[in-house]
Amino acid sequence: MKSFSISILMLALCGSAFAQSIKIAPVIGPGVTVPMLSTALKNLYTDGFLEDYLDDYDLSSKGTFPPFAGFQAGALVDYGISEKISLQSGLMFNVKGLTYKLKANFTDWEGDVQSLKAKTTHSITYLEIPVWFSFRLGDSGFKIIAGPGFNFAVGAKAKSKYSGGGESGSETEKLDIGTDPDFDSVKPFDLNVNFSVAKEIPLGDRPLEISLFAQPSVTKWMPMAKEDSDYFARHFTAGIRLAYFFTIKDY
Repeated sequence: MKSFSISILMLALCGSAFAQSIKIAPVIGPGVTVPMLSTALKNLYTDGFLEDYLDDYDLSSKGTFPPFAGFQAGALVDYGISEKISLQSGLMFNVKGLTYKLKANFTDWEGDVQSLKAKTTHSITYLEIPVWFSFRLGDSGFKIIAGPGFNFAVGAKAKSKYSGGGESGSETEKLDIGTDPDFDSVKPFDLNVNFSVAKEIPLGDRPLEISLFAQPSVTKWMPMAKEDSDYFARHFTAGIRLAYFFTIKDY
């Protein structure tokens, strides 16, 4: 996988030698990550929360995995191969993650029914190298953009908080990046596939590209999947991307 990633990156960098035009753009945009978790992993989250907070006092509980709010920011280089086809690459920070919420009822030592709310958020920052092909649809300004994204984890943390039974608390911890299922929480590499529909809008004398994108991951981002295939998770990210292009080569 490493040699393949390097080969793809070299292809993108060498694209400038064959490009009829080269454009560069700052990129930014919000996104949400919808968790794609196995049933066994979902149950493990709920069981772990109940064990941490409720001991043997659980009466009822409900766990949910709402979308995680993240963002993309960086730069894209567009190598124009022809009037309709271009190769886009660059470097972007891509923040993805996982959110888990738990609501439960429990009986305290006096026999009174209490409620508990708990939430944990895993936030993972990736450095992404996209290798996308852009196809212009006639003169409409619309484009279809598709291709792989190579993501390298550069930081991860978990935030947890709870309230219930007259008590509350919160904590933040750094998550280890690696492939050891016993010690690490996030794999160092994630491969996704980008699908985008973009509209190019003239802004001054330069094009502003507005994209609606979806990026499902091909790989599993939790190391524990290596030890037990029943426990796995993938990212599915969707959002809006803005890219404002500046021409640096055109002939």
